[in-house]
Amino acid sequence: MTEGARTHAAQMFNLSALGTYLVLDPIPRVGESFTLSFSLRDPQSITVAAVVTWRNTGEGPGSADLPPGCGLRFLGLTPLECQRIHAFVKAYTSAPLTPSIAS
Repeated sequence: MTEGARTHAAQMFNLSALGTYLVLDPIPRVGESFTLSFSLRDPQSITVAAVVTWRNTGEGPGSADLPPGCGLRFLGLTPLECQRIHAFVKAYTSAPLTPSIAS
């Protein structure tokens, strides 16, 4: 994630063509804009502008479901990038679960 000339590492959760949830520290303020760059397990990365739409500081209702971070809305994905994200999410969510063996 890039903010001006600064680059931040973040962990991505809940990816969709609309946006994503990032775990990072410090958590940016609602309304802050960033440029995200990420890959979908292929050589071609996606770089897109995004804006923080909500924060999860780890306090309050609903905060236990995700680690502290923020929700970002993508701004200006191309149709091809949207298709790539949809295909990636569909492949991920339709993959069979690997059963665990208890001993």
